[in-house]
Amino acid sequence: MKNYLKQQMEQGQLVPGDRIEEKELCDTLNISRTPIREALIELESEGFIEIIPRKSIRVRKLSDKEIRDMFEVIGALEAMAAERAVDILSDDDLSEMEDIYHKMLATYKRGDFDQYVDWNTQLHDFHIRLYDNKILSDIVNQLKERLWNFPRTPFHIPEWEELLLKDHAQLVSLFQKRDKTAIKKLLMDVHWDFDRNYPFLVQYFTFTGQKS
Repeated sequence: MKNYLKQQMEQGQLVPGDRIEEKELCDTLNISRTPIREALIELESEGFIEIIPRKSIRVRKLSDKEIRDMFEVIGALEAMAAERAVDILSDDDLSEMEDIYHKMLATYKRGDFDQYVDWNTQLHDFHIRLYDNKILSDIVNQLKERLWNFPRTPFHIPEWEELLLKDHAQLVSLFQKRDKTAIKKLLMDVHWDFDRNYPFLVQYFTFTGQKS
């Protein structure tokens, strides 16, 4: 049930601000209210919906403060994972990381947004996977999912993507140099810096309707 509702949000069938009707879900899916209520409680705890007792259940919009907080947490956790990953990187790992970056760049240049996003995700997941901390990985993935996938949209901002591509190129270069200090600074203070990204975030979240 929870996955069904998240899929509806990801596909834009439920958008921020939309009201969720329990009875309508029961009728549509032909199930009782119990699994629906359980799913709604889980989604509220994960920040996807807002339940106002005896009034309404709505898909939540993200505020500037929430987006800022998410950026700070993701940046800090990614930086820690990347810093630790440097110690266990092999030459093959570095080659694979560089290959992922070039594939991401190629898909961006040919305008394949979905594939570009997938390669982008793989590049960020690379050092997180090497660090091998499931709790950290789960937190980062949940926060990123909340930021970008509800709904997941083909809307993108060329100036923003080009800026971030430069970050990614620099990240790969710093891993090749095994420069822990610079990697940490890049991820925390540049790539995931809220104020630096804010002009683009305003455009993105206005388009998707997430930001209140």
